Amino acid sequence: MPKSLIFVLVLFIWGSGQVLDSIVRYSIKIDYYLWESLGLPWVFFAIQFASLSLLVAALTVLWEPRPLGLKICLAQAGWMTVYGVISTALIFRDIPGVREVYMLGREIRGLSVRPEAADLIFTSNGIWSTLIFSVIFALLIALIVWQQRWWFIDAEDAAS
Repeated sequence: MPKSLIFVLVLFIWGSGQVLDSIVRYSIKIDYYLWESLGLPWVFFAIQFASLSLLVAALTVLWEPRPLGLKICLAQAGWMTVYGVISTALIFRDIPGVREVYMLGREIRGLSVRPEAADLIFTSNGIWSTLIFSVIFALLIALIVWQQRWWFIDAEDAAS
């Protein structure tokens, strides 16, 4: 496996852990708060389980390449972008509430709570910057996967 795909594999493992953490500790997660504030807390769980399923599929095809692997990994990168845009739109509906959930979540986990840092994060510029960073990151993952598409194509040739 090329080193660049090992990097993607590690990122997807980390992402899987993040999703599992969100499912287990949903009550202190911003995403849950966003959907709950819309009266749709079940959507949070549907999205998290769909995300986990896609991540597990991507991990599987990275570890053991299969013909659909390229599409699955690109779909994961695309999903990261789509969900980032959806979350950002929902954050703008209630920035003070999201900030409060963020601070509470850090406090519950025993992490430092710095209001001045939260004041920088939960501004329009901070939120847009985070979205732009996450979109660039997802594009980087898609680019790496695309550049290494032979990893999946060779699996298709081997399967023939």
